[in-house]
Amino acid sequence: MTLCSCWANVCTADGHLPTGSCISPLLSYFTHRLMFAQIERLCAEKVVIMTLYVDDLTLSGIHATKSMLYQIKNLIVRHGLQTKATKDAVVRPGKSAIIAGVMRAGEQLRLRNKHHGAIVRIRSRLARMNLFTNCVAGLQQLAQLIRKPLPAWKLG
Repeated sequence: MTLCSCWANVCTADGHLPTGSCISPLLSYFTHRLMFAQIERLCAEKVVIMTLYVDDLTLSGIHATKSMLYQIKNLIVRHGLQTKATKDAVVRPGKSAIIAGVMRAGEQLRLRNKHHGAIVRIRSRLARMNLFTNCVAGLQQLAQLIRKPLPAWKLG
């Protein structure tokens, strides 16, 4: 067994990339690195910025046209992969765009509203948990006090 075969057996499940595994993006990239290098060269020739995150490929710049998009899609298909037409989008210059899950508005990068909202909800939940933890600790201290025998009172 070769080293590559050994790694393939260790890093795949039934011969397929394990979806959700932290190794999947790396294996996917290195398996198709020659294709990504070709796309990068094409982008450099046309002064287009290529952003790649896992399987999310974004082309940006004034020369990122629909014809270039189709040229790159054909290159991807020639490498035996498929693209989804529903994922294709062309954003006019000056408009906000989502690149690798981040909103680009002009020269600024911002969180998408749904991500910002999720962070706010998590922070709020953590704050409530801290308050709840403090309440529970207070109740536990009260319970310990109640369990202690009351002091003897002398009457008379």
